[in-house]
Amino acid sequence: MLRLVGSRYYFRRAVPEDLRRWLRRSEISLSLKTSHKLIARQKAALLYAETGLCFEEIRRMIDDTNKKICTAEEIIDFYEKYIVEVEYRYGIRIDKSKFYNDVKSNIAII
Repeated sequence: MLRLVGSRYYFRRAVPEDLRRWLRRSEISLSLKTSHKLIARQKAALLYAETGLCFEEIRRMIDDTNKKICTAEEIIDFYEKYIVEVEYRYGIRIDKSKFYNDVKSNIAII
């Protein structure tokens, strides 16, 4: 959940196995933009809760029992909006280029 790289702390969370095919990644890792352990712990705890909510929402989006199956494009759109909100709320910057390249280039697979 929290790791120190150099003098900066990073948040890390594994993407649940059932969502990896949709998000085209096995983990979420991002800089917390701080070298202070207490601040990093607080940000990481909030991000852990937020990513849990995001995962649950994506599961609802792809759950066929609700007859609310979304396309890969709709899930990507949701995830992009989620990233922007998290960046704004917690004052962090998430490198989206790898995510965009991985997902958008493979969207036809889903």
